[in-house]
Amino acid sequence: MSCTPTWAHWLARNAVVKVRRQLSWGGRFETGLGISPADRIPCPWAVTMMHVFWDGRVPRCPGDTEGEEGVGNAWHDSLANLWGQLGAYRDLHLERDFDALPERCHTCTDWMTGAAERLRPRNDDTRVKPAQQRLSTPMVQ
Repeated sequence: MSCTPTWAHWLARNAVVKVRRQLSWGGRFETGLGISPADRIPCPWAVTMMHVFWDGRVPRCPGDTEGEEGVGNAWHDSLANLWGQLGAYRDLHLERDFDALPERCHTCTDWMTGAAERLRPRNDDTRVKPAQQRLSTPMVQ
């Protein structure tokens, strides 16, 4: 994997850069990922997250960006109860019963992007000095 200018910018500032494949947002976009269905894993987004929209709606899946398959509303129910309502959906993933998942999950590839690579700065010589250090160093002409 080659370093992009954006990655280089943040690495030079001593930041750890997290690189992950593009999400399909519930199968809406192509990602170019190709892992065999036989190697499918439980979706890390579905089993670890619950999204809440600005209006309180809670979608079944974080990739459901339009909230088409909701489980309730956080303005009218507790987050703990809404999380519990998602339990059967999470269990299907964890039990690897992928055929029993809703249709949206059959075409979604976001489970493939759960892993991320973390790039860490390699060399102190390439790092940008903190602003205070840059300002206090006399300019050489």
